[in-house]
Amino acid sequence: MRDSKYPGAGHLAFTAREWNAFLHAAKGDRL
Repeated sequence: MRDSKYPGAGHLAFTAREWNAFLHAAKGDRL
């Protein structure tokens, strides 16, 4: 998680489900 540059930005831009889905996709495809 790179929230250092934008503290709270992730929480504002994404809901819990969208954030979890994003992380899951990132782990599955982008890594």
